[in-house]
Amino acid sequence: MDNALIYETYKTLISFGIVKSCNDFSRKMLGRSSRLYSWILATNHAPALDVMLGLYVRIDDLHAEAEAADDTKRALVLNDMAGRLWTAIREESLTKGPRRRKQALADDTRAGD
Repeated sequence: MDNALIYETYKTLISFGIVKSCNDFSRKMLGRSSRLYSWILATNHAPALDVMLGLYVRIDDLHAEAEAADDTKRALVLNDMAGRLWTAIREESLTKGPRRRKQALADDTRAGD
């Protein structure tokens, strides 16, 4: 999953005044430790799918609130963001395969000796 989308989401929410800092974004929007977003930035490690799903739901809720308040501009931006998050989550979940353990070579691999 591309971290550019999560970075863009953070910047948009900062500009709307919904979150105030990286730590606030981690807690309020990612639903995790206040250091998660900083860790994502430092390591370029993609967040887990459950974190992204939680972010999607929270953005979708903000979109509904903006629509109810007749804040058309904010509603459009949040709706677009929710759509792109959902697409990224869907693609990641469909491409992610099961974890496979590495199997030790069996002793009978030397049978031809």
